Amino acid sequence: MHNHLRSRYLWLAAVVLMLVSAAGAQQMQLQRRSTYKLHPGDQLTVQFTYTPDLNQPVTIQPDGYIVLNPTGPVQIGGKTVDQATTIIQQAAATRLKDPVVSLVLTDFQKPYIIVSGQVQNPLRYDMREPTTALRAIMMAGGITKTGKEKQVVVFHDMDGDTPQVRVLNLKDVGKDTIFEHDMALSSGDIVFVPRTKVSRVQDVAQLAATFGLYLNAATYLIVR
Repeated sequence: MHNHLRSRYLWLAAVVLMLVSAAGAQQMQLQRRSTYKLHPGDQLTVQFTYTPDLNQPVTIQPDGYIVLNPTGPVQIGGKTVDQATTIIQQAAATRLKDPVVSLVLTDFQKPYIIVSGQVQNPLRYDMREPTTALRAIMMAGGITKTGKEKQVVVFHDMDGDTPQVRVLNLKDVGKDTIFEHDMALSSGDIVFVPRTKVSRVQDVAQLAATFGLYLNAATYLIVR
C-alpha cells in the first residue's frame, strides 16, 4: 500500500511539473477552445433593430428551441451567440424585410465539466478557466489504482455541431509526449476513467448511454 501511495504521489508531482514546464504549448491549444454554446435554460433577449416592438425575452427549451413571434420555433441550442443570431435573422427574413437581429445573453449556464469513473472525487466541477482532460483529472484528485490510465474517455461537444468521443492515453506522465495526448475541454464535457478496458465502439456507446448520451453517424471516435 505504501508503494502504491508513493507511486501516486510521484504521479501527481510529475503532472504538476509537466503542466508548468509545458504551459506555453498548452496555452496555444487552449486558445483554440470553442466559444460558449447556448444550452437549454439559457435566457436571452432577441432584439430587432428596425422593429423594436418585436423585441422578445426567451428561454431556450429542453429541446434547444425558442419560439419567437415573427418566426415561430427556431432551434439555437448548441450554437454560439453569433451562429444563433444568423439563424434567427434568416428565419425572420421570411416575414420581415432585411431584418437586423442582435442577441443579448441575460442568464446562462455556468461552464462546467464532469469527471467520473475511477478518480478520487468524481464530481461536476465549475470550469473557471480553460482546462484540459489532464487538469480535470487533477481537480478530481487523480486516478485511483483501479483506473485505466491508458484509456481515459472524453465526451466532447456532444451537444454541438461536431460531437467527439476521444480515448486518451494519460499513463506516461513523465514524458513530454503526454501533452500530445491531452486535449482542451469545453463546457459540458465529460471525462471518464474506466475500470475495465474499452476495446470496441459498442463499449463506448454503452458508456455514453449511462450519461444519457447517444452516438450517431455525426459522432467522431478518436483514439490517441
